[in-house]
Amino acid sequence: SLHDALPILQPLHLLDMVVYHKPNGGLQSISEIKNDPILSEIPYDIVKTSLAIFICELIYVTLKESNTDEELFEFVFQSIQLLDLTQAPLANFHLFFMIRFAKFLGIYPAYSAKESDLYFDVQNGVFISHIPSHPVYMEKENTAFLKKMMLSTFEQAANLQLSSEERKKFLVA
Repeated sequence: SLHDALPILQPLHLLDMVVYHKPNGGLQSISEIKNDPILSEIPYDIVKTSLAIFICELIYVTLKESNTDEELFEFVFQSIQLLDLTQAPLANFHLFFMIRFAKFLGIYPAYSAKESDLYFDVQNGVFISHIPSHPVYMEKENTAFLKKMMLSTFEQAANLQLSSEERKKFLVA
């Protein structure tokens, strides 16, 4: 019954299902449903659960297509596994995820190794050496953090230091 299935229908829990599709497009039926893999920490760790809900919401509001995208699925699957299994600090996990997820949305900026590119022009998606004529850009500190995050592995990103105030400024930018 649906009541018995509710414990497995949690944020970011991956499901293995046997679904019978009706050719006339009517109501589909599910004969089997189970978690695969079974997550060991996300359901029991409030920080990981909160991050899972955030990621679910981000995916929900940005992906409106139902096309198959195996590369995107693999990215999300690996991110879920990483979140569930990691013992590393999680303060930057959502930022790391969002920056990588931007590639799939087609809005990932080209990295600039130029030291003179101190600002990120959010409106045009480019790193620049001067403050743009419009207000939609990242300050120097946020731009430096973005560059570090773009080059980091998860383990490196987990250890990047950012105060909660700086993290809020980064998210708003």
